[in-house]
Amino acid sequence: MAEHHDSEDTATSFLRFCIVGGIGFIVDATVLLTLIHGFSGHPILSRFFSFAVAVAVTFELNRAWTFGSLRLQHLPSAFASYVGVQGVGFICNLAVYALAFWLLQLPPFFCLVIASAVALVINYLGAKRLVFRGG
Repeated sequence: MAEHHDSEDTATSFLRFCIVGGIGFIVDATVLLTLIHGFSGHPILSRFFSFAVAVAVTFELNRAWTFGSLRLQHLPSAFASYVGVQGVGFICNLAVYALAFWLLQLPPFFCLVIASAVALVINYLGAKRLVFRGG
């Protein structure tokens, strides 16, 4: 029974992580497109700022809701771990985004969609196993 409970908890946390990720994606896309279209920002450089804003939002939502029942490190340490994990995901995300932008010449929004989907699993596993560990 414990194994069934663990898989249920994983499914629930993954669903919540995806919902939070959706919110983070909306934040990321809004900031990115505002920088590009509202301030003539470069589509690649603007990703660094949009990513930073999205990470701050998703950390708080994941801490409070997705993994709220799990043991959490000291808040600054947890945030540093989360940024580290998300940073690895961001490297993958940025590489896919840049390739889609430069090679496929897709609009920035579609590049972001593809890149975010690729980084989802890396971000989830890192958050669950390294930042919001069960005790």
